[in-house]
Order: sequence, then structure tokens, then C-alpha cells
Amino acid sequence: MAALRATLIANAFLERRVELLLVGQSAGYARGRLKKPGPKRADAWEEATKE
Repeated sequence: MAALRATLIANAFLERRVELLLVGQSAGYARGRLKKPGPKRADAWEEATKE
């Protein structure tokens, strides 16, 4: 039972990290075309990383 709990906690942690990374990444970055994030994306990134 402890192993299951540890796995669920680790999974939740990793899912949150992926969410934070996806917020900061844009399709242009993946293609090698960089541009400044718009205010909406920048606000989302700041809010997601506040914790």
C-alpha cells in the first residue's frame, strides 16, 4: 500500500512539472522560431510558477 501511495504522489508531482514546462513552451520555440511571449502567456507562466 505504501508503494502505491508513493507512486501516486510521484505521478502527481511529475504531471505538475510537465504542466509547468508546457506553459512555458511555445510551438515557435519547438520549431526554432523564438519570439517574446504575449502578456497572456507570460501571466500564465508567472501564475503557474508562484508556488
